[in-house]
Amino acid sequence: MSRLHESATVEFKRQLNDAAKREIVAFANSEGGDLYIGIDDDGIPVGVDDPDAVMGGVGDMIRNAIRPDLTAYTSIECESMEDDAGVMRNIVHVTVLRGVKRPYYLSGKGMRPTGVFIRHGVSAVPASEERIRQMIRDDDVTAFDASVSIDQDLTFNEANAIFARQQVPWGKPQQRSLGLINSDGLYTNAAALISDQCRHTIKCAVYQGNSKARFLARQEFQGSLLQQLDDVCRYLELNNPIRSDIVGLYRNDTYAYPPAALREALLNAVVHRDYDYSGPTLVSIYADRIDFVSLGGLVKGITLTDLTNGISQPRNTVLANTFYRLDLMESYGSGIPKIMEEYAGNSESPIIRITPSAFTLSLPRLDGTGDGGNPIHANPTDGPDISDWFTASNPFPSGHAIQEKGNVQIAVLNGYPTGKGVGTLALEPTAHATSHIDGGTGTGGTGRQHTGASDTQRLHVHPIAAPIGTPECNAFNAANECIQSIQHIGGAHLGVDPKHPRRHLPAGNPATSGNQQESSGIRTAQTRARRQHHAHG
Repeated sequence: MSRLHESATVEFKRQLNDAAKREIVAFANSEGGDLYIGIDDDGIPVGVDDPDAVMGGVGDMIRNAIRPDLTAYTSIECESMEDDAGVMRNIVHVTVLRGVKRPYYLSGKGMRPTGVFIRHGVSAVPASEERIRQMIRDDDVTAFDASVSIDQDLTFNEANAIFARQQVPWGKPQQRSLGLINSDGLYTNAAALISDQCRHTIKCAVYQGNSKARFLARQEFQGSLLQQLDDVCRYLELNNPIRSDIVGLYRNDTYAYPPAALREALLNAVVHRDYDYSGPTLVSIYADRIDFVSLGGLVKGITLTDLTNGISQPRNTVLANTFYRLDLMESYGSGIPKIMEEYAGNSESPIIRITPSAFTLSLPRLDGTGDGGNPIHANPTDGPDISDWFTASNPFPSGHAIQEKGNVQIAVLNGYPTGKGVGTLALEPTAHATSHIDGGTGTGGTGRQHTGASDTQRLHVHPIAAPIGTPECNAFNAANECIQSIQHIGGAHLGVDPKHPRRHLPAGNPATSGNQQESSGIRTAQTRARRQHHAHG
């Protein structure tokens, strides 16, 4: 008879023992294989005395000692083989297919190298942690934070304290509902991130000047991700100086960075980063800005334009839900718009830089430019120059300018259109409006100019910071009332080609000739406002 030989997919055992479990796990984690019980290492059948008992023992091993459930990917049979003497022997043949929920592991050892085995040549060997992670990435279609954690020996001392401080229930049922424990009773990666054993860190550094040429201070924060957030938040508070301005009897305190913007930037960097990367989240504090750098680019399917418009797809849904339960997050997609609101009306704007594997959000320092987080020219004695607030060259502020340099995208988050100075010239569609200004399209998507009551557009000019009754305020109101008197304001009313909002129409063009009176009224109000402003400025 021809003898069988052990290989990467064939293993012999003279009798059933605990080593058989490792062989089954190794086959399931590799390319599958066949385990023969009752054949010695030389390939000679020696048989088993009680095939039924052996088959039952193998079944118990598969059902009770191996996780995840491998029953559907195994079969157990009794076969007869002839030995060298021509005697028929009973052999138990176990067929193991490659599993689809790798890594498989011994339930008593857990998902660590001592419990996870792979096939290497003719032997079953422990899998390295990196190999285990690779199997999880390859076979688990779920997100990282919802996948099973390699480390199951987790403690939650820091998380317990924070959940208690927030008065949020924190028991096994809540952990299951949040997705921190999966259906098999195993901790997920989200649980590992908020555990005391979290392997990811946040590194903060303070630099001299506007480059990384010289450190002034640096610190790395470890432990539960929740505790890291608390610690980094305090670190940022210490590096967010306050400037005090005395105006009359009153003192006005302003921060170098809007605290709410710092909070949102930090949460964004932690919640939406890609934790498949082992590197730290970086917070770099320069003389003129703070950079928040998180690993991983944008989530697939989301563009930078989507992001600046408040559209978000969480990369780590389980982690985001946990933060939401702790009132750390309010809703998906609100972080970037909140940051934009905090910087609205200032001369400096946040900047986003995106590469395929990194996301950088830069918050500029405000007190160095005299903004202090407040609108420019807030002092009524130093009124704004409103001469170009109503210019037809660009009457409606454009959207977020996105630059592309190779595989790097850059967006300047200049707030919700803020115009110049403390006044805001913003186009706001009325209810049910379908027309889009600045090169957009209507519901038809053809770029044609829509008309009719449903397409009415209105200009709103936000008040300037000047006391009521002053010449500056009266001049501003006169211009505002003139605009409000126009019932339908389209591109043509301001001398702009409706199909190309940034293109001027020539004098006498039919699109503008019928509206000269309204345009003249606007110009007259502007001229009067400018004259009164300069006379009293």
